[in-house]
Amino acid sequence: MTNYRAIEEELADEIRDWTGLPTDILNLIISRLYFPTEISRFRGVCTAWKSIPAPLVRSQWLMSKPPIGTRLNFFHPLYCKPYSMEIPELEFAKVRFSKDGWLLMSDRDVNFFYNPFTRAKVELPDLPQGYNKFRVMIFTAPPTSSDCAVFGVNPLFDEVVCISTIVRGEGSWNVNIFHNNIPMFPSPCNPVFCNGLLYCLGRDGKLGVFDCEEGKWRVLDKPEKAPFDSVYENFLMKCEEDIMSVFVGKEGFKRGAKISVFRLDRVKMEWQEIKELGDKMLFLSDSTCLSATSHIPGMENKIYFPKLPRLHGRYGVFYSLATAFLIITFLKSKYLSYAYVVGRRAAPVYLKAGFSNGMWHFLRAKDVTG
Repeated sequence: MTNYRAIEEELADEIRDWTGLPTDILNLIISRLYFPTEISRFRGVCTAWKSIPAPLVRSQWLMSKPPIGTRLNFFHPLYCKPYSMEIPELEFAKVRFSKDGWLLMSDRDVNFFYNPFTRAKVELPDLPQGYNKFRVMIFTAPPTSSDCAVFGVNPLFDEVVCISTIVRGEGSWNVNIFHNNIPMFPSPCNPVFCNGLLYCLGRDGKLGVFDCEEGKWRVLDKPEKAPFDSVYENFLMKCEEDIMSVFVGKEGFKRGAKISVFRLDRVKMEWQEIKELGDKMLFLSDSTCLSATSHIPGMENKIYFPKLPRLHGRYGVFYSLATAFLIITFLKSKYLSYAYVVGRRAAPVYLKAGFSNGMWHFLRAKDVTG
């Protein structure tokens, strides 16, 4: 008669404890994990697994969310495989800005921070009635930082702008209404916070500046406008200590599209066009614009766009300053995508797939795993 207990005891002696896996095997496993939550689950298995350092993801994630829906979609420009997560409580929430793994969101009249990986939520105080709508919002640091400040900007035509601010620890918003000294209608792109000043880009390239310490707003005399005939859309970002802008010509994302990059000369106060970014990359969207250093060959000296309305959401778009080509990629299958070039001549190439209607932001493993 078979002695099952003896067999079980013998097998138990042969089974190796998961905590005893060799370090090189654990490093190999974690190197194949791309998304922060996957890494977090891996390192949560036991103390031994937690000691394995998280891989450094040296690029950005593109995140998209429908206006009404519970799914957040993520795409990494280095990997073909997309990732998504369901968060029911965000069904009606709109993403306004992102930084350091945190999202600044609005759900009707309520504004709050949300970390999609830890599910941490930090609500902001209610705004006064009639001042609870912003066209653009940004924050300077995560809500866990003492340096966290939130800005909301709402222009009223080209003559008046409403700027509301709140700093961590304050119980109410500071609402300021200013009359423009020079007519300027702000672009829908996010403002830039630099050295205590909030810079807002106008559709024609003018700059409005809010001095946070003095609580004053003014439209600068210079730069008068960007050297651009007609603008389809424009963006503002900080690149190290420089303030930069990107202008897309009236052709939009079509053959012959003109895309130009400018750096603000803060001595002459004028936009100076630059022809190359070196090892830098620019990631642009209305919600979040950012610059980063490329650590992946082939990604440098490019501008990455998140959307192109005519292709119904199945594409990725980037512009190469080296070739002056606008390259549009769209999903053809689960793992392959087709791309075509819009520029001086047509040239088909194969690239990794992208998602649309999203916003670029940093998601670092340490934001989730610690």
